[in-house]
Amino acid sequence: MKDSWLYKTESLDDAIAFRVYRLGRILSVSLTRILEQSGLGLSAEQYFLFFRIQTREGCSQTDLSEKYLNDAPNVTRLLDSLQAKGLIERRPDLSDRRKHTLYSTKLGRQKWKDLVNLIRKERRELYQGITTEDLAQFLSTAAILEVNAIAMTSSGT
Repeated sequence: MKDSWLYKTESLDDAIAFRVYRLGRILSVSLTRILEQSGLGLSAEQYFLFFRIQTREGCSQTDLSEKYLNDAPNVTRLLDSLQAKGLIERRPDLSDRRKHTLYSTKLGRQKWKDLVNLIRKERRELYQGITTEDLAQFLSTAAILEVNAIAMTSSGT
């Protein structure tokens, strides 16, 4: 069987779950370092929400809760913190008074530009020796693994 390597258990280093877990931890440490360098006092979760707001200004708090973290109370706390730092603002949704839309403040846009420069520098180092095609394939494969893992979790297998 040509896929027999999938079932080998001799090496932990060949186990996808281990490699993804290990890489996730390493990247988490790297992101924490970048966020500390930025001086913004952001956690990784705050950064991810701040990123979403930068790229989807006017999105609703509900959209962020449902699509990305699926934890409305936690998203509310994270957004409260970003707002307290003066990085974002909530505005009433003109089409639905029960909702708020999210926007970056002038300070938030400036701090975002500074943070992006730090991240780009880090990415240049991280991606050394990796082609654009390799990165695209990695992201595609990771997305498929994520969908499959979610489906397995949902079905109880």
